[in-house]
Amino acid sequence: MAYEQFAYLYDRLMEDMPYAEWLRFAGQCWDKFGKPRRIVDLGRGTGSIAIPLAQQGFEVFGIDLSEDMLAVAQEKAEREQRRMPFAPGGSVTWLQQDMREWELGRPADAVISFCDSLNYLLEEGDVARAFRCTYEGLKPGGIFLFDMHTPGQLHAYSEAQTLLSE
Repeated sequence: MAYEQFAYLYDRLMEDMPYAEWLRFAGQCWDKFGKPRRIVDLGRGTGSIAIPLAQQGFEVFGIDLSEDMLAVAQEKAEREQRRMPFAPGGSVTWLQQDMREWELGRPADAVISFCDSLNYLLEEGDVARAFRCTYEGLKPGGIFLFDMHTPGQLHAYSEAQTLLSE
């Protein structure tokens, strides 16, 4: 999916997303299973989770297929870093890669993929490829946190959209 100009409107359309809740959930998991140092954020969009993680001192790699989304993320990171500098050790690197074939060159401690990013993979085999690639990109004992809509949830959304358009 090409985002082009949509990338520049994305944050306004997504302002109701529970970013703080996803960050809190990730923090709770890391408190329980071990705090990561290097985090890969798959399907990163405009960096609304990657940037706060870098501000907390994590080394973050934001991976997205859309060059436009990453350009917006870079602009946003620069603006946010002026407002609130990254904690010591914090950084964010943007990588234009497909989540089905991503690679970092070194293992990640954690991989996250929130905001239903995996739902953009339409074929079961593509989801399997993304999971396999993530497994291979994690260090032993690393953690993968993600969310997805179930088919039932997607059907409910579809029905709600039909009712709204009538």
